[in-house]
Amino acid sequence: MKIEKFIVAVIVSLTISTVAEAQAANRPSAPENPEALRQVLANQPDYVAARQFIFSEGFGGFGANSKVAKLGRRRREETDDTVFINESGKPTVKVYPKRKEYSEQPVEADGDSQFSPEGLAGRDDVNFKLLGREKVGGYDCLKIEVTYKDERLREMVFVFYAAPALRNLVIREEISLGEQVKFMTQLSGVSFNVPGKLFAIPAGYKKVVEPKPFP
Repeated sequence: MKIEKFIVAVIVSLTISTVAEAQAANRPSAPENPEALRQVLANQPDYVAARQFIFSEGFGGFGANSKVAKLGRRRREETDDTVFINESGKPTVKVYPKRKEYSEQPVEADGDSQFSPEGLAGRDDVNFKLLGREKVGGYDCLKIEVTYKDERLREMVFVFYAAPALRNLVIREEISLGEQVKFMTQLSGVSFNVPGKLFAIPAGYKKVVEPKPFP
């Protein structure tokens, strides 16, 4: 009986090993070429999703949740009481659903967008490196590190988790500014059905002018 059990155990072990090898063989190979990694980040799909944001600075931090969407060059973020609609080179629109009002903010330099996957992919002063694969939200992701070539910016590190099963969408972003300061965002409930009306000002909303902030 002991020999029979040993044989069965060996067969089961070999079967599991064979299945694992087959799964690994069928899994698409990760693009390790820096230019290929650049293209993964540059060609982000349109989507809608829930987003979690976390900021920490060693001794404390905070977090927030919102709903986000991307359609071409347009981006949308919805918080509890405000919707932000942004497109590069155009005024940012702030919509207030509870008040049925909206306002327009002056065109500013592309602040956050320069640190987005697409923004960094368009730069020639950064390096791209594949750190391997990691599970995020149940998805097998490519873990892509982006760093500046300038040694003075070496402590600023970006790590993007792109999910091949979701058209290479980056579902997690980590930004480190040294050892202590870190930003993290993660998407969930991703859908690729993006209605254009999400980026339109609802009919009947009144335009208001907000006071200018103090310099």
